[in-house]
Amino acid sequence: MKNMINKFRINEGKDFSLKNFDTSYSSDLKKEDAPDVLENLVKQVVELQPQFYADKRYALLILFQGMDASGKDSAIAHTLSGLNPQ
Repeated sequence: MKNMINKFRINEGKDFSLKNFDTSYSSDLKKEDAPDVLENLVKQVVELQPQFYADKRYALLILFQGMDASGKDSAIAHTLSGLNPQ
């Protein structure tokens, strides 16, 4: 799990460009494990969100990429549950 998170962590700041990243990533995560993984990640982000706000230097950007009808709306709803999207 940590390896998957580190693959998507961006530390480049203003020099970041999405075109420099491979967007064809496919996880080896099993579908039945996904709800537990998502729940764990949401808990981590909920804990970090006040720190991002207080620090005023860092932000969390979540990108969703997929074809039409690929489930992005549901994924966004689940991922942002318990978070303040602002």
